[in-house]
Amino acid sequence: SAASDVYKRQIRTITYLPTVLMIPQFISKHVLTIGSDYKKTQGGIAQILSSYSKLFEQFNFIPTTFGNNKMIKAGVMLTALIRVIVQSIFGNYKIIHIHGASYNSFKRKKYFIHLAKFFHKKVIYHIHGGGFEEFYNQNKKEVKNVLLKCDTIVVLSDYWKFFFTNEIGCKQVVIIRNIIENPIFQKVQKKDSVLHFVLLGLLGKNKGVYDLLEEIKDHKEFYQHKIKLHLGGNGEVENIQSFIRQHDLSEIVTYEGWVSGQKKQELLSNADVYILPSYKEGMPLSIIEAMSYKLPIISTLIGSIPELVDSTNGILIPPGDKKSLHCANVKILNNKDKLKQMGLASYQKAQNYFPENIEETLTKLYSSLLNLSLIHISE
Repeated sequence: SAASDVYKRQIRTITYLPTVLMIPQFISKHVLTIGSDYKKTQGGIAQILSSYSKLFEQFNFIPTTFGNNKMIKAGVMLTALIRVIVQSIFGNYKIIHIHGASYNSFKRKKYFIHLAKFFHKKVIYHIHGGGFEEFYNQNKKEVKNVLLKCDTIVVLSDYWKFFFTNEIGCKQVVIIRNIIENPIFQKVQKKDSVLHFVLLGLLGKNKGVYDLLEEIKDHKEFYQHKIKLHLGGNGEVENIQSFIRQHDLSEIVTYEGWVSGQKKQELLSNADVYILPSYKEGMPLSIIEAMSYKLPIISTLIGSIPELVDSTNGILIPPGDKKSLHCANVKILNNKDKLKQMGLASYQKAQNYFPENIEETLTKLYSSLLNLSLIHISE
């Protein structure tokens, strides 16, 4: 049809990358994965578990939580505990790979760690999120006792490996980078000359969203017809939309709703800059995804972000510093000719987080815990 012909002309590139190798059944059949229900839950850990499910030839999974209803969450937790007991007695699992974080997540997952060790299983505790150091300092004795029961602690970066090895005394700490899906570029011919900024995630103070909105409000005339900020995710949505209306920012800021799948691909493909002025992060998945879509990054000097972003692919500022945030935005606007080069640097860094590299690391870890010699998958 004429409409489809127009659409085809608008699309510049669509790139599909090859399917990666999978963790073979002779290994994956011995691994039981535990974590939040990735089919019913939104957020970073759920997204990672969804990506992991595609890496295993046989993905054995027990969900431990989903939703916000306390009764439902308690029921899911109890069911998960019973299932782990049954599978530990009658199943063929030798490794229990537990995905969790700090605070309430840790308090739930410690029961699974104790159960697994009671049944003499190898335990991997895979720690996500950026609040673990603060949590540990508030609960040192309990956290240390639980973590030292684990056979392997999986962390996301060099920073966290140093912390868990030197501060807590964990003997085997392995870095496995956050996994991202291979990018699918869907570049549409731009109809304007503004720079498109994107911020995705749990929208609220911790992500620095209000700092960014305040900064745009304070320099509204400067940003008019120069940038468009796309906000996507959940969280304090009503407050953010109210702020946009109250300060008449709708021509500069757009709330995109929850962004996933093709909508995320299109948004990241057609963005110019990814911005995340967070106060608290571990190794943010959204930044890594944005880097895979060849985007320069503006973010903050916290957590493991400096391992992802440097002067070659972005700008880092102190959290909460709106003056520095404005300066970073101005610097990007004044150096449009360098954005492509910075984006390519981001893409090079992001390749470490592609599924094929994560699959290789996981296979080596599982094989070592199972005392198997590595065999090439092709054999």
